[in-house]
Amino acid sequence: MAYHLQNKFRTKLRKMNEKTSILLCEGDLNLAHLLSDFFTGEGFSVKMTDDATEGFRLFKNNYFDICLIDTFLRNKSGISLLQDIRSTKSNIPILMLTDKTGRDDIINTYKRGADDCVIKPFSIHILMCKIKVFVHRFKEFQTSQQTEFDFESVRFSGTSHMLNDQHLSARESDLLLLLLQNVNRLVERKQILKQIWQKEDYFSSKSLSVYITRLRILLRNIPTLKIVACSGKGYKLVKL
Repeated sequence: MAYHLQNKFRTKLRKMNEKTSILLCEGDLNLAHLLSDFFTGEGFSVKMTDDATEGFRLFKNNYFDICLIDTFLRNKSGISLLQDIRSTKSNIPILMLTDKTGRDDIINTYKRGADDCVIKPFSIHILMCKIKVFVHRFKEFQTSQQTEFDFESVRFSGTSHMLNDQHLSARESDLLLLLLQNVNRLVERKQILKQIWQKEDYFSSKSLSVYITRLRILLRNIPTLKIVACSGKGYKLVKL
């Protein structure tokens, strides 16, 4: 429980630094510095170690978007560190860096919780592409599970139904939450009706239009958010 509370706190602190953050645990210090310098030059934030125990300490005390873990580390193996991280119930993407090419070794790595295995030697540019793909998916997943939003002039809680200092009705709150979870993406009318109204009839569709109008009124003093209708297909909450 303590870990999960700390993790929620670190997620809030994350807003202070929007850089993608990498935990790099690499036993070969020359390779570690090469990767760290490259990622930093690409605008990433990197914390680096060649020690599995230190890697787990860094993981518990910082926010990361992705972990890169070598199979050979000091004090414990990279597989042990992988298991330690997964034992916290974290779903953070973990890419294992390994020179083991045997089928059983690779299968075992996946079974222990790795999202991907990167075989050494590897292209640093291909590794970068993998990182961007996994981080993008991870952030989308986090947003889809999020019920609390706090950015710029917007504070919204889907639990207490509060938008800044205004209390919303349950349906207004559910609709705004769904749009925020999909910010800058089209949410189809059919999806909204199924998820919030649980039916797709004429009267529910009209009710949805009314609630969209209500939300637009509530958001008119928030210049960073705008609800856009998309050619009768649905709605998009645009973050300006």
